[in-house]
Amino acid sequence: MVLAVLLCAPGAAFAQADAEESEGASNVLSVPFAFHNENFGGAVGYAYGAVGFPERQSALIGSVMAGTQGSAMGFLIGQDLRLPGMSRLFIDPIASVGYFSDNESYIDGNPSFPNERAGSNDSDKDNFVEGDGLDNFFRVNFKYLLPIGHGRDQIIPDYQLDRGLLISGASGGDSFNPFESGRTFAELRTFYRSQEIDGDVDEETQTNGIDLTLFWDNRDFPANPSTGNGLTLAVSRDFGAFDSDESWTILQAEYDQYFSFGE
Repeated sequence: MVLAVLLCAPGAAFAQADAEESEGASNVLSVPFAFHNENFGGAVGYAYGAVGFPERQSALIGSVMAGTQGSAMGFLIGQDLRLPGMSRLFIDPIASVGYFSDNESYIDGNPSFPNERAGSNDSDKDNFVEGDGLDNFFRVNFKYLLPIGHGRDQIIPDYQLDRGLLISGASGGDSFNPFESGRTFAELRTFYRSQEIDGDVDEETQTNGIDLTLFWDNRDFPANPSTGNGLTLAVSRDFGAFDSDESWTILQAEYDQYFSFGE
């Protein structure tokens, strides 16, 4: 829950936008916070984010937190970063490192469910293992903007806003043809995750692989769309290499349509 709140705080800035800001508005998020849950107990943390850094379309946010139960974690997220000389290639890295006490993990190993795959659609809600351990997650997404549609002539959109609503500079929604409207990204994402549970049952699980995605973003203003659509086609693959538990493949498709109901 804490992670979701922190990500939503600078939400509009994570879009590739050059939105107008009121005079004196800050591009920095600096927030100490406190919370309580089963894994952390009473906990405190600190989040720091910078919007428009190191470039105007970029954003960075990091946070650390620790609790009375012995749990602690830190994460760092970047969005729309670019390498020098590669104007169409955007990079979204995520790193999360944590140690969790009395963690409930839906992985196989509970002796009460020997013939059931934990976390599957028809698995029992109590089919998990509990204990202390590390949970680490790393992901880097490379997004290449194809030179078609609105992405042909303008790499960074120039959105003009009035009180948060788009008044000019739409980057999609003109037609249902990706060669004429919207921004299309070819994406390659590498991922790695490992979990360790040290309790009544000792378990360790690990997965790593790649995602390949084609994303047609035909929304007028991605941060707050009122018209247009989005189409995502993706395949995820763990090849079973580098100590991964097993190989697997997932195919995904998503379509979103937006309608304006007026002011």
